[in-house]
Amino acid sequence: MEFRRINESDCNQEFCTGEKIFDFDENGDPIQLPFYLDRDCSGNFLSYVLKENDKTVGVLCIKILEKNVIYLSRIGIQKKYRWKGWGYHLHIHMIEDIVEKNGIKAIVTKVHEAAFDWFVALGYLKIDEYDDPHWGKSAHMLLLIG
Repeated sequence: MEFRRINESDCNQEFCTGEKIFDFDENGDPIQLPFYLDRDCSGNFLSYVLKENDKTVGVLCIKILEKNVIYLSRIGIQKKYRWKGWGYHLHIHMIEDIVEKNGIKAIVTKVHEAAFDWFVALGYLKIDEYDDPHWGKSAHMLLLIG
């Protein structure tokens, strides 16, 4: 398993989680790996891939909000790799490789209701629930580090 920053060679693969609300933007346009590479190149976000045997199985995109806080914009696993612990591994790599090395004290994120339990199991606290125009029932969540 390899966890690293996204690069152009990753973008020749299709990436699909199988969940329409995550694979398409609010305009109905597909979100593929070049989207995350563009975000990474913009300097506003850091995008990472989780690879197995040269196949991208997961994607993670974060934004540093403040010196000690990051926003987890996206964590996704290819549909055929779901329910095998890959999301957990991707999250752990983020904690080990990004959070610990940069002294991050908190991670904030927006979560669709389908993933509430998964994030709570990782230690996130649900701050509030709201109705997102694209996602539907969602919540802001917070993970305090250390």
